[in-house]
Amino acid sequence: MKTIPFILGLLAITWGTSAMAQVPSFRPTEIPPLLQAYTHFLITGQVQAQGIALGNDLDEPAQAEVRAALNQWSDQQHTTVRTRLEQALGETAREKFETFVSQISSAEQQADPVFLEELRSAYPSAPHSYEALRAQVAQLELMDDLQAGADLLAEIQTWADMRVRGSTAIPLPLWLTRSETAAAPPPPPARPSNPLRAAEAPAPERNDWGEMETSSPLGALAQSREDKRQKVRDQAMAGMQQMAQEREAAEQEYAAKKAAAAQAEADNMRRQAEKLASVEAEALEQRKNSWGNRLKSILGATVQAAVGGFTGGVGTRAASEAVDAIFK
Repeated sequence: MKTIPFILGLLAITWGTSAMAQVPSFRPTEIPPLLQAYTHFLITGQVQAQGIALGNDLDEPAQAEVRAALNQWSDQQHTTVRTRLEQALGETAREKFETFVSQISSAEQQADPVFLEELRSAYPSAPHSYEALRAQVAQLELMDDLQAGADLLAEIQTWADMRVRGSTAIPLPLWLTRSETAAAPPPPPARPSNPLRAAEAPAPERNDWGEMETSSPLGALAQSREDKRQKVRDQAMAGMQQMAQEREAAEQEYAAKKAAAAQAEADNMRRQAEKLASVEAEALEQRKNSWGNRLKSILGATVQAAVGGFTGGVGTRAASEAVDAIFK
């Protein structure tokens, strides 16, 4: 009979030790920036996953454009996350973020109430679940970031639909930047002045004419020949320099003309994109709202839906992937 109390006591100690292991070693002021960073990371992953799915019906070149746009946007978001973490936590940002992601992903998977209470201590009137807390952080503290992701998905979906219908061949980067004002192309370089005249050797200075007159005729003839040879060498060198400069100027002018033609074509595509966007304006706005609500719903779902599909796991694996993405 004495065995049962001993076993119960051992189980209680084991449970207590396990629960204590999940308590984060963070100050209350560190929890908000860490939870915001983790939530922002999840938002970015969901936008990337959902965006790739939008390109499933496109041809391979168009799918590559979608992946490139999503990768560029994700890199920008990860940079923002890293910058905010470093501003809040300084040199310990990477280490604390990795520990936090490992603990919160494991704790949510196990529905650990101790870790949740530690998180809630940093948020007045916080909800009593990991999912609701994550959704609250996204909507109240990361609304601009979440909406940026929703806007990008709406833009990609609209472009992909038009591409499938064959109503546009505008590249995705131009579609996404259609409202940006293009910089004016640089003017063609001015053609160089004739360097031949400028490079001509100046007449030798003769300050002591008396000395020249008293010099021998043979020495004067040798000097005259050397002056002529030097003049020929100078003229030849100047001619080669002129040819090189004119060739460089011609190449620059050709490149400038090509750049101007490409810029004109891009500006024309942007104008076409603006016209198409005005036609799709209502549908585009509805999609932005729809994607915003969908992302909120995903973030408020279970950890498997919000995390597992992107990170492929929890705990140390999730932490490793998150840190690699944010601090690469």
